[in-house]
Amino acid sequence: TGTVTNITDDPLEYVEVTIKRTSIQVVTDEDGNYTITANLGAILVFASVNMVSKELTVDEETAPIIANETSIDVVLADADDFFELSLEELMDMEVTTASKTKQSLSEASASVIVITAQNIKDRGYHHLEEILHDLPGFDFNKNYGINYSTTFMRGFRSSNSDRFILLFDGILENDIWKQTTWMSRQYPVTQIKQIEVLYGPASALYGTNAFSGIINVITKKGSEVGDINVTTTAGSWGRKNIEFATGKNLGNISYNITAKYLAQDDLHQWDAFDAIDGRESNFSQSYLDKIGKKLIFNIDGILVEEEFQQAIPSEDYGIHANFRVGDLTFTALNWTKKESEAYFYVPFKRSGPWTQWYENNQGYMISHEKSVNDKVSFSTNISYRNHFILDSREAGFKYYKAPLTDPSDYDYQHSQSIDPADFTTFQLKPRATTLGNGIDTFVTSSVYHYKLRTSDLALEEKLSYTVSEKLNFIAGGRYTYTDTQEDYEYSYKLQTMPSSPRHTKKTIAAYAQTIYKPFEMLGITLGGRYENQKDEKNKGYSIFTPRASVLIKASNSLVFRLQYAEAFQEADDWHKFATDSDVRPKNSSELEPEKLKSFEFGTTVRAGKFLLLSGAAYYPIVSNFIGAVNNTPENPYQGVDFGIHFENKSGGEVKIYGYELNFNAKVVSGLSLNGNVSGAYNFGPAAQMVQNADGNYEAVLASDGTAIEDDNVLIGDISPLKVNFGVLYNFNNKFSVYPKVNFVAAKPTINWRKDLNTTYVREIEAFTVIGININLIDMFGTVKGLDLTFKMDNVSNAQYYNAGSRSADGKKYNARVLQPGMNFMAGLTYNFN
Repeated sequence: TGTVTNITDDPLEYVEVTIKRTSIQVVTDEDGNYTITANLGAILVFASVNMVSKELTVDEETAPIIANETSIDVVLADADDFFELSLEELMDMEVTTASKTKQSLSEASASVIVITAQNIKDRGYHHLEEILHDLPGFDFNKNYGINYSTTFMRGFRSSNSDRFILLFDGILENDIWKQTTWMSRQYPVTQIKQIEVLYGPASALYGTNAFSGIINVITKKGSEVGDINVTTTAGSWGRKNIEFATGKNLGNISYNITAKYLAQDDLHQWDAFDAIDGRESNFSQSYLDKIGKKLIFNIDGILVEEEFQQAIPSEDYGIHANFRVGDLTFTALNWTKKESEAYFYVPFKRSGPWTQWYENNQGYMISHEKSVNDKVSFSTNISYRNHFILDSREAGFKYYKAPLTDPSDYDYQHSQSIDPADFTTFQLKPRATTLGNGIDTFVTSSVYHYKLRTSDLALEEKLSYTVSEKLNFIAGGRYTYTDTQEDYEYSYKLQTMPSSPRHTKKTIAAYAQTIYKPFEMLGITLGGRYENQKDEKNKGYSIFTPRASVLIKASNSLVFRLQYAEAFQEADDWHKFATDSDVRPKNSSELEPEKLKSFEFGTTVRAGKFLLLSGAAYYPIVSNFIGAVNNTPENPYQGVDFGIHFENKSGGEVKIYGYELNFNAKVVSGLSLNGNVSGAYNFGPAAQMVQNADGNYEAVLASDGTAIEDDNVLIGDISPLKVNFGVLYNFNNKFSVYPKVNFVAAKPTINWRKDLNTTYVREIEAFTVIGININLIDMFGTVKGLDLTFKMDNVSNAQYYNAGSRSADGKKYNARVLQPGMNFMAGLTYNFN
């Protein structure tokens, strides 16, 4: 029950009111008939699905609305429909990501999972990355700091989170230079309307890097946001989070603005750094206590003294806005991420304010959508992106080169095990030195300043033509101009930072897709994309990626999906040009794109009114795989010879076998279950190894002296089994509780092979993490619009690890990273309309 106000004399004009946070439209036609439309997309409390509408015809007895009345009580039949949707309505939920056109979820040409605004509220998500932990098909190497989380989708293990696309209201968020998604805590989430996660390759419509899937974030617009919406939370490790949003519909004009700020003073206090890195040769907390924990930095020629810091300070903030005038919409997204190096590198890099990395992304888009008639529509998007690495700094330490000879030296005992030919005995132990003032210190050689700036401008035009109920056609084109640079600009002195060579790229793409339904039970999707890229030297690539799917609708409760798709991954500038004097001295400017062919079978099943299942089995094959290969016999590092240099090269093949199963269950009114099971195995090329007479392993060589490769070696870092399960109970829309369990089975790391002569972590043990989120809605019905939330993660305080990033070799990059113990967030949300 609610109140409809301000009914006007115009029979074709409608008003919007809020009944239990549901957007209501009251419309009269020329015959005087009244219709109430309830748009569940605006529900903040009850609905579990957006983009679904119900029309309720109001007769004279139910609502005798008269044009000159100012208010009238309207009773909605079957009010429970506004608390939760049926499973059939879940299947018919509207999505756009799969085909760049509106379709029901059950008829989408690819596997799609939708996370709604209500899911975000019920489960207590505070940032985008943690949402993915509850979804099937995702693996994480969570290291915090610079690379807060390296995210892998559908078994595609890589050095960065770069094998999928992240869209935020249509703005491409993948980094221009290295294609990674800097997914930390900078994105505002309280005003997200829904997140459509498309699984599998989508280059036929979206182009490069739509390799393993797409994460498409769609926000609320206008009055869906509310006049004022404020969320404030605080919790463990000094964490503080605030989001503010406002939105309005003003006839033909609407706007919404959302801002977010998150700060964290500390993360963990470790008892031993050995637990982070997994190597006994790493220095321990007791060792740091013994030598005084002082650091001396040479900053632009000035010695600066700092305490060794275990804290990992971070500060992330962003602002997002939409302005609509008629058919024209302007969207802006601007965020900054200020985080320390943390555990991404070995712990000796945790050197306070002198080892920090600041990223800033700016994205702007103007879009215009126009329907010529009920069959033909056009859309135009113009976007401009600026991506920066701001004044970031990295401290580099000196190392032992020989054992110490003075027994009175604090480091004498540690130094006795040093073998100059074995870097594992000394690399992570900075030498303690006594300065004139008697302070025991670590000594850095220098602090380097880093900068990077890139931009691109894109224009995309799309035509949609609905020929008939059986045939739909879309076609489009996109032009992109990119300005980027070869490598970081870095210098010992900020004032003398040299410029890196810059490059420009022009990309032209054209795509088309048709959806044909010859029968009610059969849908066929065919499409493809041609893309051509050239740089300033007229070098580049041309590639065509096709896509085909067949959807068989055996009944309203049973759908089968078969899909074949190709995709490609551009060789980004980081892989092509970035160098490292210690381990990667040569660039790889001639790299070609990676190519993928994917086969997938999926199904959606509704079992009565209580259970909805969806699942998929997939088999992608990656050719022309970009990997690091050895190219020199020696690698001088800090004055000691060990290891070998490497460079990035194209070649080899990677195969992945994976599966996903997702379910939703309605037990009784107010009680629902959700969960998923997924896993994958990834295989790629690696050198065959043989044990020699000394007991060590060496590569098997062919007659021409080159190493012989095995094409089916497990890559690692991907779990064969992940289980997520949650229970939602809502009591009369006054109180909701959501306990959940996340289980990840044991998985081999990328150093799992015993024949590699390494002592690093070979396996990440299985772990189970329990969490709970509690919402007190409208303060248990006493204060409208004011909600109290409390969330606790790792309730059992389990000790568990994630694998380290990139090479995760325990040298430059950690082999494993200890994850947080029990922690909490508590806060208030105020929504005023």
